[in-house]
Amino acid sequence: MLLAAPLLVWAGAIARVPAAAIFSVFALIFFYALAVGVWGLAALALWERKLETRQVFVRAFFIATVFVSAAVYLPLNSIAFLLSFLEEKELARLILLGIHWPASAVHFAFHALLLGSGLWIYRRALIERIES
Repeated sequence: MLLAAPLLVWAGAIARVPAAAIFSVFALIFFYALAVGVWGLAALALWERKLETRQVFVRAFFIATVFVSAAVYLPLNSIAFLLSFLEEKELARLILLGIHWPASAVHFAFHALLLGSGLWIYRRALIERIES
């Protein structure tokens, strides 16, 4: 965050993005880092002594999340959501079971599910490690 902050502020100033939007982007980036970073903790708990396996899993998981979310429903993708947020464009709604779901609600629900499932797997791995 400290390395990206000056570049993001500079790019925002050039594009004349309001300061509130830039600070919101910082909060979103932190949220995304937390949602994906917890999977690093889960991998650490699952494969404590297997460094190569852990690194491959985390990288593959992150890349798969980015590509699959872009392929399935674009508002799930963090990068697409940030770009639409900065451009102040409305993303397409998700129509599921005849209900129109707002893109931002689907986006945050997906990332909250990603964070929650990572925490659950991390907790389960710690409990199994303690019991054995």
